[in-house]
Amino acid sequence: MSSQLLQHSVLSPTIPEDESALEHNTNQRHTMWWSHKTPAVKHEQRTPPADTFAPLDFVVPAGASTLDKATLVDKIRGAIIGNGIGDAIGVITEFSNKDSVIREFGKDHDFTFADPSRFPRGDWTDDTDQMVAILDMLIENGHVSPYDFAERLEFWIQNGFPDLGDTCGMGLGGTVAQSVFNSGFHEDPWGSAEDTWLSRNKQAAANGAGQSTATPEETRALADRALRLAEAKLDPQYLEEFRRYCTAQRVEDLQLDEYRAIGYTMKCIGSGFYALTCGKDFRTVINEITQEAGDADTNGAVAGAMLGCKVGYSHLPQDWVRGLAWHDWLMQKIDRLLVKMGLLDAPAAPPAPAAPYPERSFAARKARRAAAAAAAPAHPAPAPAPIEVTERQDPLLGEPPVEGG
Repeated sequence: MSSQLLQHSVLSPTIPEDESALEHNTNQRHTMWWSHKTPAVKHEQRTPPADTFAPLDFVVPAGASTLDKATLVDKIRGAIIGNGIGDAIGVITEFSNKDSVIREFGKDHDFTFADPSRFPRGDWTDDTDQMVAILDMLIENGHVSPYDFAERLEFWIQNGFPDLGDTCGMGLGGTVAQSVFNSGFHEDPWGSAEDTWLSRNKQAAANGAGQSTATPEETRALADRALRLAEAKLDPQYLEEFRRYCTAQRVEDLQLDEYRAIGYTMKCIGSGFYALTCGKDFRTVINEITQEAGDADTNGAVAGAMLGCKVGYSHLPQDWVRGLAWHDWLMQKIDRLLVKMGLLDAPAAPPAPAAPYPERSFAARKARRAAAAAAAPAHPAPAPAPIEVTERQDPLLGEPPVEGG
């Protein structure tokens, strides 16, 4: 997201206004929300060791999908570009309520990208920015590592994407900020996140495919299978609520502009499943979710990704595709991922742009360690010292045997 000034406050009503670390000044062109580290809570390490997160094999095995390569490429592009479009359209009504949106735009409005006096036209927000940070991690290091993502997230907060002209990341919410600015975040990102969850009394649940010709019944069956997989990992106390949100038949049932709950994670998950299963086209769904207001950019991003994967890039509304501000920049990254997956030939992908991440990043440290190990002289392992076994010593335990034993 380009870090141009938002002319209206972007503080979510779910974030208390008296947060001591919060700094917001709408008179500044580039705004940083959080400025100081909070002490780390002493606890047992909860993030597995870094070497647990080995590089992944991204190549799609033969026979793993019934779809041909061209269709897979179209759907992957559709998911990521759909995320960006849903985000960039949804931001038009972010933090509003449905009644005010209808008063301003009318009912069943066909939205276009935001008026640049309110928000950079066609630009996305932090919801897509943080997805791009994950995409960069996959492309550059081929793994899904919380340590790597932790550093990318903090770098984004401080700098945004410099190659897009950013000077900082915009839109950081209180829950994520409390985790990132915990002084133990880099060493134990999962532990820092859990500390935040516990410190807020487990109340801060912030939101941070078939062919396009699939019938609603086929899509519903796929969604039901996904729900069952998710439910197997979910705390039982949330199951009923999870099912209610993810099986909503009408977008109104999600209550996306509910006061002081617009950023609740169940709402954006429900938006995604509604988009996937309602049987409506991409434009209609994103317009509906945008009209419902609330945290509309996040809800639109999730819905756009899930429905974009279903219908494919070639079936996204072309005026929205052309109007997406950083479309070509994002497509370069997508195509680099597709090369790693074996779905595009390497020459078809553009050369990799210079990574904006600093020398202290996970990737840089990893490269320096590998270079140091390669340059180190090889030393044979020292031979183990011989063990002398006396007459009164047990050769296995190294202790005198028990008398009479």
